[in-house]
Amino acid sequence: MIFNRMLWILGLVLFSALGLSSLVQVNQGERALLLRFGARVEPLLEPGLHLTLPLGMDRVFKVRVDSVQSVSLGDAIEEDSEANPAGRLVTGDQNLILTGLTLRYQPDGQNLWQYQLQSRIREELLRGEVESLLATWAAVRGVDQLLLEGRISLAGELTRRLREGPFEAELGIRILEITGARVGPPKEVQSSFDLVSRSEANRQTLVTKAQQDNQTALQQARSEAYRQKSSAQADAFASREMAKKDVERFELRLGALRENPDRVSHFRRIWEEETSRILTRLKDQGRIGLLDVDLLGEAPELQFAPLIPTKPVP
Repeated sequence: MIFNRMLWILGLVLFSALGLSSLVQVNQGERALLLRFGARVEPLLEPGLHLTLPLGMDRVFKVRVDSVQSVSLGDAIEEDSEANPAGRLVTGDQNLILTGLTLRYQPDGQNLWQYQLQSRIREELLRGEVESLLATWAAVRGVDQLLLEGRISLAGELTRRLREGPFEAELGIRILEITGARVGPPKEVQSSFDLVSRSEANRQTLVTKAQQDNQTALQQARSEAYRQKSSAQADAFASREMAKKDVERFELRLGALRENPDRVSHFRRIWEEETSRILTRLKDQGRIGLLDVDLLGEAPELQFAPLIPTKPVP
């Protein structure tokens, strides 16, 4: 009886141990890959509690699909030795530059089998691909262009080329971004390139200022042209109005002349009015003046005496 009870207890313990070892908990943010007798089992195990076969018949590999990983390349930019060639590139004009960057990526939730398959050599493959692309990127550019513009274009172009090819699918990853991109000359010529960079910055400042001055001068010229055009239009309008009034006055005088039988006195009156108007205009323009203003006051009216008296002199 005691022996049988011990067997029952031992069996119960073994069964409980096997049962517990068959339970797999997949946490939030994780996916689990299941191999059953060495063959893949689809679909992937989602977050939750799952029952698997014990005794090594099922093997489970958990992957954090929301984890962000990074790899740094080109550490040679901070070193004095030539031992690390990762960040040392030859430009298209046969000069040497130093580069460095940090690549951030995460597992591709749709390709986790490939991600797990390349887990041991993933970083090595990633470094090799990036170094190859860096070498090609530098080989088609001159040193001046790389030092002046390379840091800006490096991250964008490298990210685009990594995403365009089959590299992401082969490693089961998604490239997120490239940060900390840096491009610089070797240490022994750093001071000379710093001087070139400052000169280029000053040149760009002068070019920007010249462009701003040109825009200001152009705006002023446009404003002056608009002012002159508006003034000319106003003068033309005033001249047309004055011409219309002159025509109206002439027509009135012509009508009065036709109705007046004493044309001699009529012409004399017209001549006197026109002569007074002309003399007043000349005075306003400062072209003529009176010898003694005090005799006539501050605003005298210029008039002509009649050429022929209207009445006989007694």
